Amino acid sequence: TWRLTGGIGMVRINNDFNYDIDGPDVNLVYSDIREFIFMEASRRIAGNFYLGVAYSGSRIRYRFDQGSEDQNEFAKGLFQALGIGDAFISSLGLKASYDSRDYPYYPTEGSNVVLQPVHYAKWLGSENRYTKISYDIRHYRLLRPQHRLSARLAGGHSVGDVPFSGYQSFGSRNNLRGYPGGKYRGKHMIGLQAEYGWKFYGRWGMVAFGGVGTLWGGAGDEEEEIFEKELLPSIGSGIRFMLSEERKINLRLDFAWGINGNQGLYLGIMEAF
Repeated sequence: TWRLTGGIGMVRINNDFNYDIDGPDVNLVYSDIREFIFMEASRRIAGNFYLGVAYSGSRIRYRFDQGSEDQNEFAKGLFQALGIGDAFISSLGLKASYDSRDYPYYPTEGSNVVLQPVHYAKWLGSENRYTKISYDIRHYRLLRPQHRLSARLAGGHSVGDVPFSGYQSFGSRNNLRGYPGGKYRGKHMIGLQAEYGWKFYGRWGMVAFGGVGTLWGGAGDEEEEIFEKELLPSIGSGIRFMLSEERKINLRLDFAWGINGNQGLYLGIMEAF
């Protein structure tokens, strides 16, 4: 009847990105430090439909101390030129979902659709005022025993005074494997991916997956040249080991390739989506 999720913590992500643009390649080294809190509460209102509220708050700080002196100075100067700085963002919004999956940890049939509009407001303490709408559509089909097909369409759109830290980004939450989280950013994002899974022996399985996505809507021409990408294809494969046959919880190891030298190795519990 009720679905409750929450968390609080701090994370430091050390980024080292190479961008293939016209002229010399750009190497961007910086750290993204985030202190965050989030809470969500949804209630079943009828059948497979849920409706709830969500709050999130994040303090974002950028540091330039992980590269060489030249790299640190270049990244710091670029951020200053683009007007990218530390910020606190805080939002309150709705979460509407439809969930007909047969089992949440390892679904083989059904769909999960989530629509989440949120507003970042100064009365909540946010330094920027803007609105973001995110969506996540997933569908699952058992083709035959031990063979599963999964598909996902996900993205989001932000409008208003959107800070750099509030941009949409591939690479996080497995929305497009093969690209480092935060390398490509934009106010608008959409991505489509599919995965074929085969449990071939006992607890062991394997997957093959592919997808494509795009981002757009930076604040200016220089942001567009560096952080946006018209088309980001992805392809990869992985291995699965079922840690709990009763609960169908997998340990997964995936490797994915993107374009322009992007790639990623992913180790996690449960499925990518």
